[in-house]
Amino acid sequence: MAGQGAEPAAAAPLLEVRGLQLEVVAGSTRRTLVAGVDLRLEQGETIAIVGESGSGKSLSARAIVGLLPTGIEASFAPVAAS
Repeated sequence: MAGQGAEPAAAAPLLEVRGLQLEVVAGSTRRTLVAGVDLRLEQGETIAIVGESGSGKSLSARAIVGLLPTGIEASFAPVAAS
């Protein structure tokens, strides 16, 4: 029978973020707020983002869902398709 004994294909992660960087932009001045955040969330997993007050947890979460306030820009590293 075809496929018998074959490993099932790995499911793609529900969320994968690589190299998240957040910058505040004021005129020609840019200041990095968050740099180098990587996250990977698989089916059935729960993640928590922990850190000091003001470390960028909420801004990182808002960037991932596309709800950043005006004046803050997000960039991400490309994620290769599996």
